[in-house]
Amino acid sequence: MPAEDLHAFLLEGGRSTRVIQGHGIRWDGRDYMAGWMTGRSGTRVHIRFQPHHPQEIEVFDADNLRHLGTAYLADEASEEQIEEVYQARTERARRLRRDLRKAEALRRRRFKPVTTAGPAVAEGAMTRKQAAKELRSLRSRRPADDLPADYMPRRISPSSRWIVPDSPASLPKDPA
Repeated sequence: MPAEDLHAFLLEGGRSTRVIQGHGIRWDGRDYMAGWMTGRSGTRVHIRFQPHHPQEIEVFDADNLRHLGTAYLADEASEEQIEEVYQARTERARRLRRDLRKAEALRRRRFKPVTTAGPAVAEGAMTRKQAAKELRSLRSRRPADDLPADYMPRRISPSSRWIVPDSPASLPKDPA
């Protein structure tokens, strides 16, 4: 069997039909271009790809599944930019691990020493000012760490036609 025919069977496929535009083919938030696409704007295509190699995709005609060609990632980042991104990710991971170690140390409760049997007594002397300061710092840092960068909270309430579940506080308590 010719290698060209094996393309269709050895690669993963996109689920939807795409259209060649002036910027090429958009897939997974990226644009893919190739010289053979010139003059083919509006052509419906299917794509197939290698899951761990996003540099290129294989393009097939949507009507007859004929292989049209390979499209390459447009505006690919330079090696220096990619290295800078990986260094920033490594630094963020290092910073998060350090913060986790600090948080784990602060989370541990210490108890007063005793020489006779009796209930344990926590040794957590802290002023109100210290407690308030730590709670403020935790609240101010939390949204940036927990939410994705592109998160946008809902600003309007849903239409009156929508059925919105009650909040847990307004639900009746189970008598059991």
